[in-house]
This record gives sequence, C-alpha cells and structure tokens, in this order.
Amino acid sequence: MSRRYADDRFKIWRWNMSQLSEKELSVLNDLLTEEDLLIKKFQMLAEHTEDQEISAKFTEISQKHQGHFNSLYAQLS
Repeated sequence: MSRRYADDRFKIWRWNMSQLSEKELSVLNDLLTEEDLLIKKFQMLAEHTEDQEISAKFTEISQKHQGHFNSLYAQLS
C-alpha cells in the first residue's frame, strides 16, 4: 500500500469516526471481528472436509460472511 493511499484512508477513517459515536464504532468493531472469525472458521472447515459437496457449502458460507465483512467495513470508508 502506498504511503499516500494509507494517508488518504486514515483521513477518511478519522472523518467517519467523527460521524459515528464511540458506541457505534465499538459495535462495528465487534461485528467485524465476529465476521472475520466466521470467515476463517468456514474456510478452515472447507479445507479439512473430504466431502466435496459439504466443502463447497462451507466455502459458500465463508463467502457470505466475507460479503457481510465488506459491507460493515464500507461503513468506515
């Protein structure tokens, strides 16, 4: 990531922080943490399951949680 890009992201993040209350930021952080954990869990399950159909379902669920994570993260940018 370039220095300028990182600086721009930080400015946007600081601006959004002023738009959200401390409680809202805390809840958003908790939700992001939970979604990240679910992504990792279902990816791991997909990798360690021998049944291809079940593995595909776990991958699909992981991708759904990635979408949730991306939507929540978008609230910060």
